[in-house]
Amino acid sequence: MAKRLHPNNRRKILRSLEVLRQKGKPHSKILEEQQRSQGASSSGGALRYSDAIIFSLQCDKDVLDERLNRRVDKMMEQGLVQELLNFHKMYNESRIADEGFPDYTKGVFQSIGFKEFHSYLMLSEEEKKSEKGCLELEKCLEELKMVTRRYARRQNKWTRNRFLGRRDRQVPPMYGLDVTDLDKWDQNVAQPATQIVQSFISQTDCEYQPLPMQMTTTSTANAEEDTYFCDICERVFVGSFQWSDHLKSNRHKKMIERKNKLSKREISTK
Repeated sequence: MAKRLHPNNRRKILRSLEVLRQKGKPHSKILEEQQRSQGASSSGGALRYSDAIIFSLQCDKDVLDERLNRRVDKMMEQGLVQELLNFHKMYNESRIADEGFPDYTKGVFQSIGFKEFHSYLMLSEEEKKSEKGCLELEKCLEELKMVTRRYARRQNKWTRNRFLGRRDRQVPPMYGLDVTDLDKWDQNVAQPATQIVQSFISQTDCEYQPLPMQMTTTSTANAEEDTYFCDICERVFVGSFQWSDHLKSNRHKKMIERKNKLSKREISTK
C-alpha cells in the first residue's frame, strides 16, 4: 500500500496499518484477493448484493445552489454560530487544562461548517460585537455557502465516476430522477421510481432506462494507483493520471525553466 498512498494521507495509512494488525496480512494483499474474485475489477471487489439498483437524484445546478444557500441560512437561524462558539470554548478550556497546543488543521476542525468560521472564532468577545466582527461573520457565512456548493459538485462527480465511469467494473444500474421542481415530485420522482422497482422485481420491460456509462480519462487513467515523485518540484502524486497531468502543467514547466537558469548561473560563476 505504501506505493499507492500519498505520504501525507494519514487517515488511509492508519487504516492500512489497522487492517494489517487485525487481519495479519497486508492491506494490499486483501485488496488483490477481492479484485481477483468473480465480477471484480482493478478498482474494487464484486458486488455484495447483485439484485440492487441505484437512484440518482438530479437537480438543475442553479436550483441546487439556491437550496444549499437556504440550507446554510437555516442552519444559522437554528443556532450554528452559538454551537460553534460553545464547542470552541469547551475545546480551548480542555486544551489549556492539558497544557496542549491548539491545532485547527486536524479532525473535526477541518469539517465543513467549522474551519470556515475559524477567523471569527478567534476574535475577542469585544471584536465579535463590533462592526469588524459582523463583517467577518458575514464573510465566513459566504465562505460556508461556497464550500457547501463545491462539496455538492464533488459528490456528484464522485458518483458519476464511481458508477458510470468504469466499464470493467460490476455496478448496479443507476437511474436518474429529476428533483428540480418539487411540485412535480410524484410525476418526476415517486411514480418513475415505483415503476422502475416493480419492473426490476418482476424482470419486465420498463420505459425508463438506466443512465448510460460515461468513460472518462480520469476514471481509466487512475486505475493504476502507484505513487510518483517529481524530483524537479519535489512533490508526490498518486495515480498515473495525476502524474501525467502534472508533467504537462505550467507549474512543472516553470520549475524546470527556473532550475535550468539556476544551473546556468552556477556554471557561469565557476
